[in-house]
Amino acid sequence: MNALHNFQQAFSAAIFTREATQLTAYMVGGHALPADALVAIYRNNTFSNLTGALADVYPVVQRIVGDEFFGQMARAYIERYPSVSGDIQQYGIAFGRFIESYEPARQLLYLADVAALEWAYHEAFHAAVPPLSIMHIKLAEIPMNKASQVRFRLHPACRLIRSDYPIGHIWRANQPEFFHNNDLINLNEGGAHLLVRRPALDVEIVDISAAEFACLNALHQGEILEAAVESASVVEPRFDLTTLLREALTHASIVDCWVE
Repeated sequence: MNALHNFQQAFSAAIFTREATQLTAYMVGGHALPADALVAIYRNNTFSNLTGALADVYPVVQRIVGDEFFGQMARAYIERYPSVSGDIQQYGIAFGRFIESYEPARQLLYLADVAALEWAYHEAFHAAVPPLSIMHIKLAEIPMNKASQVRFRLHPACRLIRSDYPIGHIWRANQPEFFHNNDLINLNEGGAHLLVRRPALDVEIVDISAAEFACLNALHQGEILEAAVESASVVEPRFDLTTLLREALTHASIVDCWVE
């Protein structure tokens, strides 16, 4: 077992650090190619597959920077963050954080936030489907004197994304079906508060107000309704809770509620 573990460690190092010298001792004789050439074949396949996985999750990032730049950035990411799961759908979670520190992309200040939005979209698409919601019945059963103490559970596909840049506009402008080529994006047009949701089969990215974001985020963190409304009211004193809850129920953004 120890010998197998040592081999696996040496093989991983050879793939991701380009250091094949430790692997030579494990190679069986008689190969026509040296160890580094044999490992290079596997390395190319590994990097190609992982780059393809990143491109599938981050098509907008790829479109913004171009194929060549994206390929170089993906290779640097893969070397720093090798895959640690057999599920390829889990690969790429740290790509946004990586972009923040990737020197060649430093001038694209919004790019990491665009990546965060794309990962949220990816997670929403693959999120589990909760049991059939009976929210209206559950809400009706809560006593009026306990209404402020209710807690809500958001749909597993819901994600909340905030940015100082108009990343929702940037994301939409880089979709294949977007035809307004003259719709220029002004990075100074304001930030974004976004709700990523999947009420049915399709993922939606919805612009919400800062107050709505504060309320939903507090609920998502497990706060009672009273505390969530207070968080929203700090942002907008005339915050309309009724409209937010009606919208959340209509689109199944909230799937459970209870009072402790």
